[in-house]
Amino acid sequence: MSAAAKLAILKKRAAFLQKARQFFIDRGLLEVDVPILNKFAPIDRHIEVLEIPQVGFLHTSPEYGIKKLLSEVNTDVFQISHVFRKGEKGKNHNPEFTMIEWYRLSVDFFTYIDEVIEFIELFLGSLKTDHITYDQAFKKFANIDSITPISLKSCLDAHEISYTELVNLLDLVYTHIIEPNLGKEGLTVIYDFPKDQAALAKTYHNGKEEKARRFEIYYKGCELANGYDELGDKTILEKRLKDEAEHYKANFGKTLEIDPDILEAMDGFPECCGVAIGFDRLLMKALNIDSIQKLLP
Repeated sequence: MSAAAKLAILKKRAAFLQKARQFFIDRGLLEVDVPILNKFAPIDRHIEVLEIPQVGFLHTSPEYGIKKLLSEVNTDVFQISHVFRKGEKGKNHNPEFTMIEWYRLSVDFFTYIDEVIEFIELFLGSLKTDHITYDQAFKKFANIDSITPISLKSCLDAHEISYTELVNLLDLVYTHIIEPNLGKEGLTVIYDFPKDQAALAKTYHNGKEEKARRFEIYYKGCELANGYDELGDKTILEKRLKDEAEHYKANFGKTLEIDPDILEAMDGFPECCGVAIGFDRLLMKALNIDSIQKLLP
């Protein structure tokens, strides 16, 4: 890539960051800047943290820091932050990347999703948007009515995708069969995730079963946003984090301690929705660049 092409990308990146900030400023959100380096790591079974020996952990998201703030400060906030995830490398991944995260207090879940779509369209232009549930996505793209080990194996076999007994069949179907079909003609919003994929989102009963108040937004097979109707229950959060820590140890061979301050923050945590957006992926799609490495400064 020529120096002129690199400079053009840097200028576009700077313009996009300014546009992002103005989006939040126009809506009255306060910009915050929580620490990147922390004594305790955020715990997610799928995300390996980067540790600075005898110092602490680089955050994988500003989520914990922002939630601690929200327990004391009753206002809508956003942060544009570098985040770090060990071992993530590929056309859509890099160990260090830029994340935009924001939180809205006392907002309706689907109204919040509309705002996230509005933000994405600020960079990609007006797009057709489809809203489908997690179960509907399995039916539409994998022809699975009822998600069971047998139906998942049958689906993988029909698509000639090999797997071992140790693999997570659900994840394999989702990433290899469903995700490539999401956002082909615009944006696809996936919501009503299974309750065991709630992460730090609330759950609710939809009349048939318990579902997670969580959403993801895809464009051309690429996940751009992951958001929650945020959980504020200390007991449930502690149980989930203990479960995540066990899976993290099984996946990465390391025990992570639960941050006691994130649990204490739940005592004053407000009703709110939050989302994380990969800024570099958004820039990739806006500039029609096929690899995140080509646009990182």
